[in-house]
Amino acid sequence: MDEPQGRLEPTDPDEIAKARAARLDEYGLLGVERDQDLNAYAQDMVQAFGAQAAVVNLFDEEYQNFVGIHMKEGDPSALTKMPKSAGWCPHTMKREVAFPLENVADHPRFFVGNVLVESMAVESYLGMALRDRDGTALGTVCVVDTEQRKWDVPLIKDFANRVMENIQQRGQRGEAQR
Repeated sequence: MDEPQGRLEPTDPDEIAKARAARLDEYGLLGVERDQDLNAYAQDMVQAFGAQAAVVNLFDEEYQNFVGIHMKEGDPSALTKMPKSAGWCPHTMKREVAFPLENVADHPRFFVGNVLVESMAVESYLGMALRDRDGTALGTVCVVDTEQRKWDVPLIKDFANRVMENIQQRGQRGEAQR
C-alpha cells in the first residue's frame, strides 16, 4: 500500500551515527540531557529572532537530543529528545547551508504528519547544521515560530558557529586534561 502523498519521508539511514556518537563523547556531550551553556544559546536565539522556541540539538545513534532549549511560553523541561527521523532537523543535518521554511504548509513533505506542527502549531522553521572541524554534522541549531515569517539566515549561521566553537573548546579542554 502506498503512503499518502506529502507525508514526511524518513531520512536516509545514518551511516555515520557511530562516528558522530564517538565525536560527541570526545566533546563530553554524549548522553547529556541538558547543558547550561547550550541552554543559554537557545535563550539567546529566542531573543535574537523573536521566535517562539529555539533548540540546540545533538544526534546520537538513536535520537536527536535537545541539549539546549528555550521557549517563550511553556515548560521545556519534559522535552529532552525526539526520534532521529522526526521534525526538520534530520533534513537540516544533510545540508551545507541553512534550511529556512518560512511557511511549512507550503512544503507538504515537511508539513503533513510532522509532530511539531501537530503538537506546537509550528508554522515556520529555520535551522543550520552544527559541523565540527572535520565537517561531521553533530546536530543543529534551530528556531521555530507559530507564525509564518521571514528568517535572518546569516544570524542562524552565526549562532551555529558560536555553538560549535563552544563545543570544540570542550574537546580541546578534554584533550588537555588527558
